[in-house]
Parts: sequence; C-alpha cells; structure tokens
Amino acid sequence: MRPLLKTLVTKTLGAVNVFPTIMTEKGELLSLLKKLHPISSDKELIRLGPKADGGYLIPDDFVGIEACFSPGVGFLSGFEKDCAELGMEVFLADRSVEKPADEHQQFHIFEHIHWYNIR
Repeated sequence: MRPLLKTLVTKTLGAVNVFPTIMTEKGELLSLLKKLHPISSDKELIRLGPKADGGYLIPDDFVGIEACFSPGVGFLSGFEKDCAELGMEVFLADRSVEKPADEHQQFHIFEHIHWYNIR
C-alpha cells in the first residue's frame, strides 16, 4: 500500500478507534497462553496505578529498577505516575493521545514513534 494511502486509511480508522493490525496466528496465541501462569514470590504485592482499570499488583521489589517503558499509555497514566514517584524515569509513547492524563517531572514523552514490522 502506498505510504500516503496507508497513512490516510490509518488516520481515518484511528479517528473511530479502529486500529488495523496483522493478526497473530491462533497456534502462536495458544502457545503463549499455555506459558502464562502465576508464580509465587516472597515479596508482598503492592498496587501501582488507579484502583480500577490501569492499576496493577506488582511485587514490592524495585531494587535496581531505574526506568519504566510504557508503549500505549492511552488515557490513563496513574501507573506510570506511581512509577515516577518511586524515582523511575518513565518513557511514554502513544500515538492515540496528545499527552498522558497525569504529568510528572520524570515523564519522557515520545510523540511521533512509528512502529513498523514488529515481528
């Protein structure tokens, strides 16, 4: 598809929250799902982010973690703000929003990242 036409189609569909992507084969998806399972940890879980959508339970083990990379931050950035409050540099990227919902001195925003052929 020509670059101009591809950009026009992507922007038009994005305006109505439709994002065309290459579909993952069913076998690959099932293989991944079989590998996902809870693991035990001796660390207490703490919540980062909002109490509802966008919040996560994370083992309280941040020793040596200096950065958080958040591609696809969307309209919720409470998790990222909590990471910044823990002293992490937070790198945000999302073409669907102009800026994150929260602001923080530790936020670094990439406005124009193009993801091509990530496979």
